[in-house]
Amino acid sequence: MYLTHSFVAVKKGDLDYLMFYITEDYVEQQVKLKEQLNPLLEDLGRNLLDRGAVVKAFDRDLDSANEELTEKFDQDFTREIIISFDHQMEKPGLLILNSDIENFDPKNHKWIYVSFREFLDEYGGVKIYKLKEMFDILTSAIKENKDLFKEAENHLKKEKAISAHKMVELKPGIFGISLDLKETFNFFNQLRNK
Repeated sequence: MYLTHSFVAVKKGDLDYLMFYITEDYVEQQVKLKEQLNPLLEDLGRNLLDRGAVVKAFDRDLDSANEELTEKFDQDFTREIIISFDHQMEKPGLLILNSDIENFDPKNHKWIYVSFREFLDEYGGVKIYKLKEMFDILTSAIKENKDLFKEAENHLKKEKAISAHKMVELKPGIFGISLDLKETFNFFNQLRNK
């Protein structure tokens, strides 16, 4: 895992992928969350071998690294895309590029942003096995020379479908269907925040 003061300063070189851990200082102050995420991010970086790197800003450089990232992408991305990973409700997360930030062109390079919010429980703890499963999909795609972006997108879509499935329950009875309002609210809240 690379630690840096500047996301833009990190160069891709011979790597296939750069994975930028995007967070906020208020997230980093949550000790439990940090203790759960850091080992998973380190394992991800280790498992990428020489094909990719996880890049994280030093704690005291988070604000400037995030600001620098938004400024760079403001020139190249639409406002909607910037807001999606710059929005506090989407952090922490992983911005995955097949380019370094300095040379990134959304017309020529692939990218995906994986918000970790979907891998947190209602108390702010990490659903460790769910996030590890996501990281395993990323590393398997790389090792098997599959399209990492497509594999990640398919997994995230599958997780959303499972979430939608949880809100409807078929039961024998007068009406035959019941709706879990809590799951329904959570599902539509996730869609609204996208």
